[in-house]
Parts: sequence; structure tokens; C-alpha cells
Amino acid sequence: MKNNLQSVISENTIYTSVSSTDMALTAILNSNSIALIVDYLCQNYIESGALSIALPLPHPNKVESYFVYDKRSPKHERVQVFIEWVKSQIRNEAGQ
Repeated sequence: MKNNLQSVISENTIYTSVSSTDMALTAILNSNSIALIVDYLCQNYIESGALSIALPLPHPNKVESYFVYDKRSPKHERVQVFIEWVKSQIRNEAGQ
């Protein structure tokens, strides 16, 4: 199947490139388009039936997450405990 898909993609080289997920969603919702988008950014559309997953492919880009907080906060120790807990959850989900 991979070779067939690559052949179809190479035969149909006309495509639109967009710079944001919002633009990709707008293009998809307004025409017969397809895009590679992480599912959580369009989950509402999937659940409502407006969009469906055509090819269950993994997204090639990792999503970076940041914790932003005031280090002078009196709750600094609690924030650190929370950050460590979130990191452990991510590691567990990744199977590490």
C-alpha cells in the first residue's frame, strides 16, 4: 500500500501549502482537502462528524510543551511537584 500511496502522491503534485493548523482546517472544511494535523487540534470536528480520519498516520512533528510560572511564587515547591508529576505521566504514556 505504501508504494501505491507514494505513486498517487507523486502523480498529483498540485497542492496548497498553509502556515497554520487554523488555515488547514479552514481549507479542509471548505473543500475536498486532506491535511496532516494532530487529532487533538481538530477533535471537536471529528466528534461532530464534520471531519474524519482518512489515513491514521503519526504526525511527524513533536509538539513542544512549556511550563511557565513565576519562580518567586510562594507556591514554587507545589509547582515543581506538579511539573514532575506531568513529566512522569508523559513518560508513562510513551512507555518509557
